[in-house]
Amino acid sequence: MWKHDLGWWGFVLAIATLILAYPLDVLAHLTTPLLKNWWASRSRLTLEERIKSLKAELGLMEMNPAMSETEDMILTSAQVTHVLIWSLGYILVGGSFALDEGGKKSIVMFWALLSLLLLSVNAMVFSFPIHKYRRMRSPRYRRKFATEIEHLENELKKRSI
Repeated sequence: MWKHDLGWWGFVLAIATLILAYPLDVLAHLTTPLLKNWWASRSRLTLEERIKSLKAELGLMEMNPAMSETEDMILTSAQVTHVLIWSLGYILVGGSFALDEGGKKSIVMFWALLSLLLLSVNAMVFSFPIHKYRRMRSPRYRRKFATEIEHLENELKKRSI
């Protein structure tokens, strides 16, 4: 019935997982606030709590000085550059598997895995604080939070009528 062994199917599944990981991650990040708002709108009490938590987070954002749009774009570009550099680690590891000498342990594999480890640590140490700094000061995030709060307050007004 099936002409391929388990190794082939494992390889196909791994490739499919790598291809679908990024789009599914983006989808999850885009839909999470919508799902949280939908879940909160199911009852008046949870809607009030969601509005209160969003206002508290917006208040924390407003305690920090706002960045200009130019500064926000510079930091966004820095994050994108950082992710591209981090992706180099995946290219190195993939290339090392292609250059691997018939399953023997090679020096290329060692350096590729070491590079991936160093780039991953670099991404964790530098990229996440940049994202947090940018999020707390970005005018775009502040506007987004304000419109979410406004939308939820309008929903709350509809419920009280």
